Order: sequence, then structure tokens, then C-alpha cells
Amino acid sequence: MATLGLKWRFVFYVLFFGVGCWVGTLESGHHLSPFLLAAVLAFMLLFGVAFVAKPLAFLHRKGVAVPLFAASALLLGFSAGEVRNPLNSPSHFARFIESGEPSVVKVTVSDRPHPTGPYNRVEARVDNVLVGDSSVATSGMMLLYVDTATALSQGELFLLCAKIYELQPPRNPHAFDTCRYWLSRNICHRAWVNGGELFSLKNDRKGLPQRVADYREHLISKVQATGLSPSQKGLMQALVLGDRSAPGEATEEAFRRSGITHLLCVSGLHVGIVALLLLLLLKPLRALKGGRQAAAILTVAGVWVFVAVTGMAPSTLRAGVMFSFMILTRLWHRRPPMLNAIVFSALVLLMVRPAMVHEMGFQLSYAAVSALVLFTSPIRRKIPVEVWVEKVWNPLRVDDPKARQFVIYPYLLFQWLCVRLVDCTIAALVAQLATLPLSLYYFHQFPVYFLLANVMVVPFASLMLGAMALLLVLLCCGLRPLFLERAVGEMLSWLQGFADWVSSLPGAVVQGIYFDRPMLLVGVGVVVSCCVLLYRRRWQWGALAAALLVMLVAYDLLNLRQASRQHLWTVYFHRRPTVEIFSGNRSLVLYDAAHGADYLDYLVKDNDIAHRISSRTLQRIDLPLTLTSSSGGKYLVVAGHHDYYRYDATILQDVDTLVLVSPSRRGEESWRDMAEEANVRVYNIKTEGSLTRDFIPIEK
Repeated sequence: MATLGLKWRFVFYVLFFGVGCWVGTLESGHHLSPFLLAAVLAFMLLFGVAFVAKPLAFLHRKGVAVPLFAASALLLGFSAGEVRNPLNSPSHFARFIESGEPSVVKVTVSDRPHPTGPYNRVEARVDNVLVGDSSVATSGMMLLYVDTATALSQGELFLLCAKIYELQPPRNPHAFDTCRYWLSRNICHRAWVNGGELFSLKNDRKGLPQRVADYREHLISKVQATGLSPSQKGLMQALVLGDRSAPGEATEEAFRRSGITHLLCVSGLHVGIVALLLLLLLKPLRALKGGRQAAAILTVAGVWVFVAVTGMAPSTLRAGVMFSFMILTRLWHRRPPMLNAIVFSALVLLMVRPAMVHEMGFQLSYAAVSALVLFTSPIRRKIPVEVWVEKVWNPLRVDDPKARQFVIYPYLLFQWLCVRLVDCTIAALVAQLATLPLSLYYFHQFPVYFLLANVMVVPFASLMLGAMALLLVLLCCGLRPLFLERAVGEMLSWLQGFADWVSSLPGAVVQGIYFDRPMLLVGVGVVVSCCVLLYRRRWQWGALAAALLVMLVAYDLLNLRQASRQHLWTVYFHRRPTVEIFSGNRSLVLYDAAHGADYLDYLVKDNDIAHRISSRTLQRIDLPLTLTSSSGGKYLVVAGHHDYYRYDATILQDVDTLVLVSPSRRGEESWRDMAEEANVRVYNIKTEGSLTRDFIPIEK
């Protein structure tokens, strides 16, 4: 490590800072904060003494400085995660309410409503909490689930009278951790409300976020006023304004199966186009005195207006910080390495919000762009496309000068197309391979034709985005160019049609890929080892990559063997009582006959990823249901609201455990009285989480 260059040392330290932020924002690491904060102070004191007494050369000579700085970065990242934790703020509203108890708070809706079943989900900022007879100014964000009959808009001010609950980690097996996801966005409470629990207040003050939101709604209204079809309008809103909910689930699924879903996320490509257009428009200003500085500042301001209008996603924030850093440093006639600009943007974002390190978009964005910067150019230098094109078609071989001039322009166009094709192919391969472990971990699927889709779409993405941006600017100026509108409509129709065609090809996507956290870590190790091998060209890194790959395959085969031998049943609840029986690689889902199969939660449909289920069968049942375990225990599964008055303690004969699923208060009390009379243990799924037991299969 002591031989690392300055550029790589900076990357190395920021990487450790990110790991510290990861640990510091985990709920399980909070009890270590006093000790680690004391360690941070000790390290700061150590380096203060080092700079005063000048023994730093000794540390470098002994190879101690880099590990010490890495440890300091790790501890500082942990401290940043602790300090920026919203629950640690003395003004957070959680300090003035009790979870699950009625509270009166004043909230401001901070985003657009998102439909989630019978509710609209919105993020709201808690401004005040009523404590006794006084109102206390607070901070913090929460989720509101409001019935669809209640109309909400961004920036509205409400008085909320409802029970506010703290987010809980998932209790069902292999469920998505929504608690950690929302914690990464500084949200740790939620409430379900109806229209009668919300009282609208007059909001005379409009802050900057509200003004940006209003301007975004204005731009969306301009898109909706065009003559494009509804699907084209939704696609344009996603591509230009970052509105992921606009295209619809069918379009998003087609893009995901084609491997081009990154186009629906406003990222560095979009921000780069905006920055380039601004630089071209402000180029005449640079001829004036002080114009170069003014042009740079205006360009950065325009970039951040675009970042704010498009929703400030992690990929957009990364691109905004990176382009701002590069534009401003050029004022001092410096061109920083692209990798340093990327790492600097990550450092800035993590210092502002350390929990962002848990977000999927943050991880995928930085993995893809770092790989593109590091490996696209070295691989491209190994492929002499220009030499190959010259061997196929060399206009200099034409003896006639007039004929040579006639041939030179088609030759240059052909050469440009070949170079562009190779560049897009390399970029698609590098980005896909760099993000492959993360993609398998989060999406559990792999788009087979991603290379075909990216090679066909990405070269024309800049043209499409530029045309849509120009159309939006002209619409805001009160103009409506019909020719440009028709051209944008044709491009969007082609893009959507191409995505639908690729997604409909046989074997377009491999689904149900099992990839857990150990496999993710090993997969990242394989990718990093291959990357270092490309630069260092030492056989040790190749051997390490091969060993990790063998370890990954062995772990996968072991999981397959264990899954083929599993015989267990699981009782869990998420919206509806569900019992799932796993036998080898098959599954039988038993759901309450009082409800249809449409009520089965997505967790029931997705847990085949964790259990390696090749086939699933749905069957309706009537509770109560009796289950047995391999140890001989007998379990009676009941839903607390199901005709509890029809049964007495005799139903619990020979039963070891009574399993309550979604009981009402009166039903739970009745069943508990029966269990106490029969001396039977009670297990409540709602409070104790899912129940899983092995069973002995019946031999046929």
C-alpha cells in the first residue's frame, strides 16, 4: 500500500470512508459509537502531533501512514454516519411522540403521491408537533399512506391527527428490508390516514424545494400538452424529467428485460448533454473580461437546476457534483483525472448523507461509471478499429484525385460508424460486467440480449435526448414546432417498439437467479481481481479471480444441494395469512379461502429466489389448519378473526402450539383464553415474526 500513487491513495481513502458510512448507518452498530468516536479523536490527535513533530517521513518510510490514514477514514465515515443519523438530531419529531400512540403534527408534503394499492404514498416533512398545549418546531421526514379518495399535491401543508408508527424490520422470510431502504433516505416513521384525519392549512411560504417542484409540474404539463400518445408522453417524462412512474409498469418491464432500463434513469449522460448545451450557448460570453468565470458559474448553476428538477436521484447527484468539480477546476487551468472527480463526488454525497451508501442507485451508478472510466480506454487501445477499417477500405488506394475526393467522405462516415459501434460495445460490456453482481443481487435476473439492445440504442441516445430537451425548451418559450414534435414521437415509438421486440425474443431474460450477500461479496471480489489484473498483469491476481470464481460456483452448488433436500413449512403474514410448504425444489402455497389469490403479497411470489423453487402451486384453504414438525410438535394455525366464537378449548387437544395469524383484538383474547385453559403455548405471527419448522415427508 505504501507504493500507491496519490490518485489511488485518494480513491483508497474514500473507499474506506464509504465502508465506515455503511457500518455507521447500520442499526446494529450504534452501540459502538462512543468507543469509535473516541478512537477518531485519538487518531486526530495522533496526526496533529505527527504534523507538528514532523515524524511523518518516518511513517511513510515504514509503510505505516497508509494503513493509519485508511483506519482514520473508516472511523470518520462511521462518525459521519452517526452524526448525520436523523434520529440523533435533538429536534427530530420522534423525540416528542410515542410510536403507535395518537399524535398531532403539522406536515408538509414533499413529493408527488405514488399509488400503492388502496393508498397513495407520499413523503412528508414534520414541521411541528403538539406537545401538551404548546407546539414544538421539529425536523425529520415520515411516510404517509393516504386513501386514494384524498387528493394531495406537493407542497401542501396539513395538520395530521393519527397514530405514527416506527418502521420495523421485516419479519417474513426473505422479505425486502423496507426499513433499511427508507432509513437510507432519512425516513424512519410512517402513518396510515384517511381524509378525515388530515386538515388542510394555508401555506403562504414557498421555499426553494416547493418552487422547484412547481416548476417540474409546469414542465410535465408542457409535455402533456403535446400531441404525443400517452405512452410517448410517459416515456419522454422519464427520459428528460426523471419521472419513473410515468412510463407504466409494462414499458419499464420491457426496458428491464432488454437491459436498457438505465435510459429511464436520469444520469451522467443527461447531465453531460445539459452541460454541453450550456457551454455552447455561453461560449460568446467567454470573450468578455471575466466572461470565462461567469460562463463556468452559470453552467454549474444550470446543471444544478436540471438536477433539482429531475428529482435529485443518486446518479444525477453524482453527475452534478462531478461536472461541477471539473468545470470549476478548469478556471485554474487544471484538468483533474476523471476518476478523482468521480471519487470526489462520492465523498461529497456521503458527507452530506452517509446513508446514501445503502441505496441501490448509488451503488450501481458508481460501479458503472468507475468501470467505464478505468477500463474503456485500455480495452479500446487494444482494438485498432481504424487499422482494420483501413485494411477493408482505404481511399488512398484510388489513383484518381477526383475519385478519391468522392470516396473520402463515405469512408470517414463508415470509419466513424465502426468506431462508434466498437465504443458502444465495449462500454456496454464493461458496465454490465461491473454491475453484474449488484444486478443479480437486487434484480435476480440477467438480460441475455443486453449487448444487442445497448449497441442499437445508446449511439442514438444523445440525439434523442437533445431533440426532446430542445422540444421542451421551445414549448416553455410558447412555441410548438410540429416537425420536431413528430420527429420526437417517431423516435420514442421506435425506442419503445425496439424494447418490446427485444424483450419478446425467446430467452430474453434469465430469471430466478439465486444471489445472496456472501455471493455478492465474492462476485465483487471476482470483478475487482479481474480489474486489477487488467492493469497490473500479474498472475497472482488472475489466480485470485479464478479461486474466487470456483468458491462462488461451489457455494452455489452447495445451496442447490441443500435446497433439494429441504422439507419445511413457513407461516407468515403480510396483508393476508399464508402458509407455504417447501419440499425439495417445489412449493405449495396455502392461502386463506376468505380472500382471492390476487391478495397474495409479492413476497410470496418472490421467495422462490431464496428457496430455489422450480414450481409453485396455489391452493385455497380454510383455517384452522393443523401442521406437524419433524420433532413431533403439533401446531394449530388460526386467523384470530375467523369465527373464534364457534370453537372451544377442545379444538386444542393434542396441540403443542397455537399459531395466531392476523388476529383481531377480541379474537386474540378469546384464543388466548382457550390456550390458557388447555395449557397450550401461543405464538403470534404479528408480534413474533414468521414461524418456520422442518417436517418429515410422507413416503408414497
